[in-house]
Amino acid sequence: MSRIGKEPIKIPKEIKVKIEKDFVLVEGTKDKLKLDIPEGITVSTDGDNLTVKRKNDEKIFKSLH
Repeated sequence: MSRIGKEPIKIPKEIKVKIEKDFVLVEGTKDKLKLDIPEGITVSTDGDNLTVKRKNDEKIFKSLH
């Protein structure tokens, strides 16, 4: 079983991350990426780290995480 979902994601200095209620917007020097956040998944920032957590250990949330 992979535990990579529990690891924080380091955000480089040149990347901007904007977290809204139901999506995350990531902007780099050349492009933008908008990713919808499914219900039961939370995304937060702590300094230059991005953390993704799931609501509980049900199968659907594990697969989305």
